[in-house]
Amino acid sequence: MSIRLDQLSKSFGGLRVVKSTSLEVEDSELFVLLGASGSGKSTILRLIAGLSTPDSGRIWLHGRDVTDLQPQERGIGFVFQNYNLLAALGQIRKPILLKRGMSATIQEWLLASEYILSGGNYDVILCERGI
Repeated sequence: MSIRLDQLSKSFGGLRVVKSTSLEVEDSELFVLLGASGSGKSTILRLIAGLSTPDSGRIWLHGRDVTDLQPQERGIGFVFQNYNLLAALGQIRKPILLKRGMSATIQEWLLASEYILSGGNYDVILCERGI
């Protein structure tokens, strides 16, 4: 998916977090967004996903202007680095376990426990949640 940001800006109160940011990421291109804490990295990702609205500028995904579209209309997924998984675990874990064909006894045990998933299992759940 190609991504293009054109003069994107976002402020919270009097604090400008993203200032006239432009960038282009082509299909299949690897892109890394680096910066100090509070520099606007997460805000840029939230803007691309449609979870926040830019104060100015445009967002293009696959050559289509999606700036004014709702998140569900953009055709992309988003997974936070610091995931709040436990709130959604009960809703997500059961379908994943059922899909993997685990026995009912194992499923009940897993669903009853909140902290037994490894980091890799959390990542699998988050990827499926993003899809």
